[in-house]
Amino acid sequence: MDRSTGDPILWRCRRGMKELDLLLERFVRERYRDAPAALKRAFERLLSLPDPALAELLLGPAALGAAAGPSGPPAHPPADHELAEVAALVAAPGRR
Repeated sequence: MDRSTGDPILWRCRRGMKELDLLLERFVRERYRDAPAALKRAFERLLSLPDPALAELLLGPAALGAAAGPSGPPAHPPADHELAEVAALVAAPGRR
């Protein structure tokens, strides 16, 4: 496996929700490799969030309907400047 292409991190981007998978994988392919270390760490922290919080952070509150399970709506994502910054980059349109 070629680590320079982000393959190990790509595996962590597979969340089971197509919208999240597409956003996260696009970020890794287009920006992760050349990102500063602090941004990489923030992205890896972002990946540690539970899917409902990640969906709300990347897709907005409208995603809660799809992400809410039988136990009700998920908790709001944590308020964190670095996570908010990397989430905005992940959710931004691609570079193409």
